[in-house]
Amino acid sequence: MAGIVIWLSLRRGDPHLPHFTRWQVVGALSYVGTQIMFITATKLTTAANAIFLQYTPLWVFLVIGEAPGQLALVGAALVVSALTGRAWASAQNSR
Repeated sequence: MAGIVIWLSLRRGDPHLPHFTRWQVVGALSYVGTQIMFITATKLTTAANAIFLQYTPLWVFLVIGEAPGQLALVGAALVVSALTGRAWASAQNSR
């Protein structure tokens, strides 16, 4: 809704309103897309799994090609261990 109000006000051509560059619009749309996907992920799985998928260093490696540092790998290993332990405990409790 806020986007529609901003868009309508920008169409008036008021010189006191800010003008957005193409890259600012792309960044804003990317942010909106990220939020929609994160909210959908938390509805389809647990919040811990959604956060892990969002912040894992694997995405940086796959998309940019930057190798994660040792601390990032240690943190990722801890998170994977915790999620694996939680999934295993849930499976044991459901039997």
